[in-house]
Amino acid sequence: MDIQFSIRVAHLVFILVFFFFPAPRVRAEWSLGAFIGKSFTHRGDLEIDQPAQGTDLTFSDIHYADESFRSPIYYGARIGYFFESHPHLGVELEFFHFKVFSDPDEPVTTSGTWRGSPIQQTQALGDIVQRFSISHGVNFLLINLVGRYGLFQSPGASAHRVQLLGRFGIGPAILHPESTLGGVPEEHYELNRPGVQLAIGSSIPLGSRISLLAEYKFTYNKVADAEIDEGTATTSLFTHHLIGGVEVHF
Repeated sequence: MDIQFSIRVAHLVFILVFFFFPAPRVRAEWSLGAFIGKSFTHRGDLEIDQPAQGTDLTFSDIHYADESFRSPIYYGARIGYFFESHPHLGVELEFFHFKVFSDPDEPVTTSGTWRGSPIQQTQALGDIVQRFSISHGVNFLLINLVGRYGLFQSPGASAHRVQLLGRFGIGPAILHPESTLGGVPEEHYELNRPGVQLAIGSSIPLGSRISLLAEYKFTYNKVADAEIDEGTATTSLFTHHLIGGVEVHF
């Protein structure tokens, strides 16, 4: 499809939604949402510790791919409540799933001790770590504090066409790390250190009960001592997210 045509269609849809669907009032309410998205994780160091083998290595500045649209895709859901006494404030329970994949062919700087001998060189990650990924996935289960603010109020109306929302959340990270070192695979679920998020987004009504949502998130979690063959792996994940979905209000 022609890009210019797609842009025109998107503009038309926005105009129809913005001007012709009724604007909801800010009130005490429950909300239930579902969304998909795409994640972008910063480069980071991967630390491998295998005491029984005399190995303690750091692979510096490795790239993490996301594969957000390959099964299982990036997905999430949340349920929240905005208070009757303060309808601009609410709390939510939110779950979302994203992934990270290292590239075994990527040349990386390797430093530390490998099988009892010091090492400092650039080599393919796969020379030692044939696989390191969290594909089932990096799963956040967060309690969010939410604030919302109405925008674009029509003259004489008590409701707004768009709601701007901000979120701060914290909660456990449920991981499924997969690794292969020295030809020995390891994969499992584990509860790891808490994750945190900051998010800003918007809600555009399609009626009194349904709205479209769009949001940017920034998350951090440290994958600390994830189990691998005869040892642990540690890395920090700084991740940007773009999500879109629908919400029902009741």
